Amino acid sequence: MEHGDKTVDFIERISNGIEENKLISRNDHIIAGVSGGADSVCLLCALVKLRDSLFLSTPFFEISVLHVNHGIRGAEADRDEMFVARLCERLGVEFRAVHADVPAFAKKEHLSTEEAGRLVRHEAFERRVMELKQTACDINVRVALAHHMDDQAETVLHNMMRGSALKGLAGMSPESTMQGGYTIIRPLLKVRRCEIEEWLSKQGQDFCTDSTNTDGEYTRNRLRNTIIPMLTNDVNDNAVQNIAQTAEFMREAEEYIRKQAKAVFGKCRVKKDIPDELNQKKIYLDVSELKKCENIIQKYVIYDALVQTAGAAKDICAVHVSDIAALLDKKVGSSVSLPYSVVAKREYDTICIKSGDEKIPSLMWYGKSGWYSASKELGIRKGEKTTDFQENDYTKCIDCDKIKFNLQLRTRREGDYICVYKDGRTKKLKNFFIEQKIPAEYRDRVLLVADGSEIVWVVGFRLSEAYKINELTSNAVCISVDAKE
Repeated sequence: MEHGDKTVDFIERISNGIEENKLISRNDHIIAGVSGGADSVCLLCALVKLRDSLFLSTPFFEISVLHVNHGIRGAEADRDEMFVARLCERLGVEFRAVHADVPAFAKKEHLSTEEAGRLVRHEAFERRVMELKQTACDINVRVALAHHMDDQAETVLHNMMRGSALKGLAGMSPESTMQGGYTIIRPLLKVRRCEIEEWLSKQGQDFCTDSTNTDGEYTRNRLRNTIIPMLTNDVNDNAVQNIAQTAEFMREAEEYIRKQAKAVFGKCRVKKDIPDELNQKKIYLDVSELKKCENIIQKYVIYDALVQTAGAAKDICAVHVSDIAALLDKKVGSSVSLPYSVVAKREYDTICIKSGDEKIPSLMWYGKSGWYSASKELGIRKGEKTTDFQENDYTKCIDCDKIKFNLQLRTRREGDYICVYKDGRTKKLKNFFIEQKIPAEYRDRVLLVADGSEIVWVVGFRLSEAYKINELTSNAVCISVDAKE
């Protein structure tokens, strides 16, 4: 084995990248995504060489191929599929093809063809992974993609133009866990596209050329065919390598900051029980705790909360995080609309990040301890003495002789007031709600026991001072709601 040989150096660099990032272990099953283009053909041929070689400390893994025919290029796509099938037959690798009508899917879902194709491919990989795992539950299946150094540079530039934060500038990781639960590996990130084509030429291995690679409609193609060559020719010969190296630095910094932010997230998150009946996902962040954080940690905490609420990260950019951070210094009730139908709102001591329309069932009510269900019926029981009753959040004892009209269980009305001082002074119910920091949208979901316009009891919060029993009380009654938390 001549280490000075460029062919050996090329394979060794791929091998070193696999070893360095622990991308493959002995007995893993690697599904290679092979389109038939130079990059994916190189990936497959390199994996086959490494499978039985001494380059890796843990060789002898399984390889199979998944080819996705996107239904875009007609006969050309069929040609690519046949090419990959024959290549797999020659290499002794299992071949699977998936056919999809990407243009129809893109039209139906209102997506770009580029994005629709990406989603179709990931769905195909996920199905294949699950299929293999069903054959052996202990099998470790990974999907290998042919992204290389030039792709990394394209990704970093693309993310930068979209206004991405540090995570986007870190580019693609050698290993990623996808939403479907499977793992993607990228063994070619250490090599350039020109090196791939040179290696294939020396191996006498041909490949297919996708005619859409020159289509200026796709952003990636414009970066690949115009921007990067300009940077290389007019700015720096090593532009691609330097951008890729910067991405590595960014990834290391991003991983460190993320660990710090993860520890802080628990301190900033306010736990509130949200009943399943509300059909909504919410995350509350403590304003005072967030303000203690360094700006970069603050943004990471907000980003994590936003992604968890949205259930996706793709369309979430730095501007969305900044919009939420701005709520820290805005008045209560301020809000911003975000991707995936997420809304962030400044509440009293928290920022609430929520997704979906909140549909509160008719018999769900809001109290200091959270949501509870109860029928809109007031229970009244008399007793010979006050010790006959046990009070709690939903059962109270009052002086019967202080009732002026008839007790009514209802929600708020204009003119409602409550006595909150022992000397008999009152305040408007609205002001009481504000002091209790009850969100405006929940104030109609607070049950009240009213005696005309005077509030006897704000259920789940407090009893009026004017109706409390004392040493002079001769007729006590117990009032209650049939609450279920």
